[in-house]
Amino acid sequence: MERIANGDVAVRQADQVRLREATTSGDFIAGQRLIEADLVTLRGASRNAAWLAVDSLMVDRITNRGARVRTVSTAETVAVSACRMALDGLIAVKAAPHATDAEVGAPRVHALRIRQAAQAGELTTSRRPGPT
Repeated sequence: MERIANGDVAVRQADQVRLREATTSGDFIAGQRLIEADLVTLRGASRNAAWLAVDSLMVDRITNRGARVRTVSTAETVAVSACRMALDGLIAVKAAPHATDAEVGAPRVHALRIRQAAQAGELTTSRRPGPT
């Protein structure tokens, strides 16, 4: 990706995506200190873009000590999960009238594969959907 100006929105969004992926993939863990030089080196971002990306993520800024990946409490996790379940249900209700026959049948096929794998003791198989 060609670099444009540091303040370019597309570059900033790409940096945000890279940092978010690093956090969700386990490259950065809850409570880990975010060091500017590491962010710039590891993610290929400019200093300004790296900190703008950090600002958009869930981080705790500590005066004179930098930033750390935010630790999320159990209560927050439960609250977010409850919101996600409600939103997922609403999205499903809105999307259902537009689903194709193949899209409607895919979850049934996947559920059958999960049951078969679980009965056969293939627990790792039951976690990954196969081709439909």
